Amino acid sequence: MTLNGKSRKKHFFNRKENIMKTRFTFFSVLAVLFTAALAPVGAAKAVGIFKKGPYLQQVTQTSIVIMWETDVASDSRVDYGSSDSYGESETDDTLVNVKIHEIGLDGLIANTKYYYKVTSDNVTDDGVEATGDPYTFTTAPEGDQYFCFVAYGDTRTYPEDHAKVIAAIINSSPAIVIHTGDLVANGNDPDQWGPQFFTPAYPLMTNTPMFPVLGNHEYNDKGETLFFDFFSLPDNEQKNEQWYSFTYGCVQFIALDTNTNVDYSPGSPQYIWLEKELNYSATWRIVYFHHPPYTRTSGHEDDEDVKRDLVPLFENKVDMVFSGHSHAYERYFNEGVYYIVTGGGGAPLHRPLKDKNIPIRQVGEKEYHHCVIDVDSESLTLSARDNDGNEFDTITIKSGQSTLDMHVHDIDMSYKVAGPNHSGIATICIKDTSGTNVKGATVSGKWSWPDLVDEAVSGITGVDGEVKLQSSKIKSGGIFTFTVTNVVDSVYTYNSELNEETSDSIDVP
Repeated sequence: MTLNGKSRKKHFFNRKENIMKTRFTFFSVLAVLFTAALAPVGAAKAVGIFKKGPYLQQVTQTSIVIMWETDVASDSRVDYGSSDSYGESETDDTLVNVKIHEIGLDGLIANTKYYYKVTSDNVTDDGVEATGDPYTFTTAPEGDQYFCFVAYGDTRTYPEDHAKVIAAIINSSPAIVIHTGDLVANGNDPDQWGPQFFTPAYPLMTNTPMFPVLGNHEYNDKGETLFFDFFSLPDNEQKNEQWYSFTYGCVQFIALDTNTNVDYSPGSPQYIWLEKELNYSATWRIVYFHHPPYTRTSGHEDDEDVKRDLVPLFENKVDMVFSGHSHAYERYFNEGVYYIVTGGGGAPLHRPLKDKNIPIRQVGEKEYHHCVIDVDSESLTLSARDNDGNEFDTITIKSGQSTLDMHVHDIDMSYKVAGPNHSGIATICIKDTSGTNVKGATVSGKWSWPDLVDEAVSGITGVDGEVKLQSSKIKSGGIFTFTVTNVVDSVYTYNSELNEETSDSIDVP
């Protein structure tokens, strides 16, 4: 049975047999009997193999969906239980003679480990239990319990690199994984889904449920995609899986479709649905989709449609937004929301370029990676990790904690002379309301001077609460002006009304 009630009639092998009795002659009967006589005694049906999976979908506290694909049509059965002797089984009488199998298990116990195996008649188990051990899954935890999830994306094109990312993800031991899209290079080519995605991801997905979203390569400039055949995801009010939401532990996850052939502008079905989802109560809220509102790499820049239509909805209602598309890691912060670009899952990497738009990027790395998010009812910590497990970025958000205010204490201006060129230097000091220096705050600002466009810069304060931000070199002469545009920290709240200085200038001869 399926948990989301969708029909998979297209997977069924319905054979239309037109038996014309007037042509079923005596000679045809003899031919059938003769053929049967030549067949060996005890001849079996064609033996098939498992092409994909098994892999886990749609886990909740009391249910899960298990899927797999065989190369020949067959039936579907899952044996499961609290030990490797199983004890329970589930079949679906409607899933007879299918290649893509989808069995739902319900009545399970929250935060509990189960053992399982899948069976399809006349299909060998080669590759299904290659390790000799049964597979396992764990149901979702209660709302206030700790868990860890992983976010990653853009796994297309290079299977060997994708496999390395998968190995690193397994070492991080996530409970679930969210995928930001572009699973394969051409989502309409059935021959790519195995080598580029399911084969590299097999060691992870047999034990860890994955919730992907649609990237542009899944559509590949066409309206249809095989994505819907291979995944079982929650339905929305439109009874499709293009966008959906689910709750796992204390987190509400919202998955969107931001492709150009899909409408998410105000008044569209997806937009109206999203507004409703954002009004539900949640300790933490994570939104993810493919096209980033903020990015600047050798591959892509800001998606202006997403920025215009969706970003205003996230303010004061979303804690973190994940996207892909740019094949790199980037971190932004805007109006209380962290925006993470995680597109280093196996596609050819993009180089982060110097950011020029507000909000200024806080971190940018050209790296195959995955994001690990540790979460409970009190805090959420993100760490970006390379394939060796090294953390190259980390942030922590506190839930329900009154954050301290911080502000700009002063801006000390100076300039640097290098031959005919000059550059301005602003030393910014950040303090909290008690006068204590704030370490680790990201200060963003812009340099301005006559006849040149504004130049955006950013940096992180040290133990003295200070950061030096330097302008590019220009010819001598003129007034250099520096203006603070934003200050970000995971513990403190930037209160610009408390600023002792916001802007300062220096006249360079």
